[in-house]
Amino acid sequence: MKKCLITLIVVILLTALAPLSAEEWVGDTIYPKIVTPHPYPVGDAGELVWSYVIHETGASWLKPRFSQFKITDEDYIELIDMEGNIVETIRSSDLYGKDSRFTIIPDIKGVSFWGPAIDGNQITVNLYRGKRNRKGWGFKIDQVGVGAKPILGEDLSTVESICGSDNKTSIACAGSSYQTLGRSVGRMSYQKGSSWYVCTGFLVSCNSSHFLTNEHCITSQTEVNTLQVRFYYRLSSCGGSNASYSTYYGSSFVTDNTSYDFCLLTLSGSPQNTYGYLTLINGNPVQGEDIYIIQHPAGRRQEIGYGTVNSTSANSGKDFNYYVDTEGGSSGSPVFAEYEDQVLGLHHFGGCPNSAVKMNYIYEYITNYLGCN
Repeated sequence: MKKCLITLIVVILLTALAPLSAEEWVGDTIYPKIVTPHPYPVGDAGELVWSYVIHETGASWLKPRFSQFKITDEDYIELIDMEGNIVETIRSSDLYGKDSRFTIIPDIKGVSFWGPAIDGNQITVNLYRGKRNRKGWGFKIDQVGVGAKPILGEDLSTVESICGSDNKTSIACAGSSYQTLGRSVGRMSYQKGSSWYVCTGFLVSCNSSHFLTNEHCITSQTEVNTLQVRFYYRLSSCGGSNASYSTYYGSSFVTDNTSYDFCLLTLSGSPQNTYGYLTLINGNPVQGEDIYIIQHPAGRRQEIGYGTVNSTSANSGKDFNYYVDTEGGSSGSPVFAEYEDQVLGLHHFGGCPNSAVKMNYIYEYITNYLGCN
């Protein structure tokens, strides 16, 4: 009995001393059997020919996966949120070509892809005809991500990495230069197994859609296929209302490294043309230098925290640490050097002090992919 008690105490102590990775669980997946007629009904141009309401009591958001998707070029789908707003319109032409907004996977009778995460507990899926007298096979909805935590909310996560008082603030309350840099930082949501998580990441190339985050967030093409990134996910002004954001989807898994806890991937479309990219510092941090972190803590709208480098020798010298406040969901955030306004590290652990991988270790692995850093 004493031996078991000692073992338990050792495990508890090791767990308490271990750094906390800040990936944040936000939901699970259900597997409905939602199927259109095959073929689906003929109708006049603009006529609604099939509709289905997905409703999950208590859900904070819903995200549908379409499979065996095959509709005619003229027909289209509208996804409607619980307040009656058209959140997404999907046409066949949206699903093909290098600039497709979606991550497309071929399957029998068509293609599969994830639609957007839509806030609320209900989605209406409406199928419209674009032209009469053409047969469309239809589609299935075989998975739905169901939010268990309100990503829109202000009190989502445990405060595992807030050190004392929480000194983070909305990016909308920061100076204009910080707000500009924050445009390149995105709120991620993605599926692992049957669960959903949020992390943070950022654009790192001027002529491609390369996006950097933690390896403990994204580890494979399978997860990239489920990835959705929101840019400009913030308040419209300090103390103001919610600004409109844009959604992009994961495209290709490029490379990762477990030792340095980074993953480089690409996004569909060309978000860098709208939101820019961040410049990386191929150099070492200096103890005591001023830093700041732009992040999506707990998946909330964008925030910023300020502080200084506490130590440059954390995690056998791979990391530097600080007492800048972060939360679950802040993993993958850029840690900026205040003087240069460039990325000095990749935040990946909490625990007070919190820590980031030194960017010079990551730089050598990814620079050949980027072209402009």
